[in-house]
Amino acid sequence: MAMTQKEFNKIVASHTLWLTGKGGNRANLCQAILTGANLTGATLTWAELLAYGDMVYLKTMQLDKWAIGYTYDTLQIGCQRHPIAKWNKWGTPTGRRWIAQMAPDALEWADRNLALILQVIERNPAKLPNRP
Repeated sequence: MAMTQKEFNKIVASHTLWLTGKGGNRANLCQAILTGANLTGATLTWAELLAYGDMVYLKTMQLDKWAIGYTYDTLQIGCQRHPIAKWNKWGTPTGRRWIAQMAPDALEWADRNLALILQVIERNPAKLPNRP
């Protein structure tokens, strides 16, 4: 059953207290179904999260230590979310410097995995959502 907005807001409020050292509890949303929830403004830094895409509009996977998610135009690897077009430039000198600044082992990881991930995205694109 999907979590209600009121339940979600209560968890976020408690998590905010925990983050600021004022009590509360660290948010654990690993089993939460957040379909339809409004996450705008929710601070979930250090919250325990495990997100799966719907595999139509949001596709997800995991390689080594970083979770990967993508939409029709955006790719997120770990906490780095950028347009797919920007990730496609990772092999250029500028792109390599950009990735090297992300984390100590990011460039080595990208050299091993990023071409494959971009190929998966090209062959299995996420759909563009219908907008009202």
